[in-house]
Amino acid sequence: MRKKDLAKIMAIVLSATLLLSGCASTTLISSNPNGATLYLDGMNVGTTPYKLTDTKITGAETSILMVMDGYQDFNGLLKKNEKANVGAIVAGCFFLFPFFWATGYDAMHTYDLRPVNK
Repeated sequence: MRKKDLAKIMAIVLSATLLLSGCASTTLISSNPNGATLYLDGMNVGTTPYKLTDTKITGAETSILMVMDGYQDFNGLLKKNEKANVGAIVAGCFFLFPFFWATGYDAMHTYDLRPVNK
């Protein structure tokens, strides 16, 4: 294999790695107290704490519902615009579409649940 071909292959592998790593964003969703049933976009995904990883584009929204006996239901919105995604921005300099993933989530989101008033 020629050096020129090897350089092309390495460039393709590096570009693909940057593109794939730049698309996903992860955050840890917690409640105080932990153990609340968590619904994301209406789907039961388990209990808190919950690690969310998705490939939604910048500015996408995810609805959050937390339910726990003895506590008021918590409704919220998680928006994917909280921090810059350096991998996607670098990849976007070479290919335009990674700019769709130029922002991501903060590392953690903790929500305080309020006890039901009796």
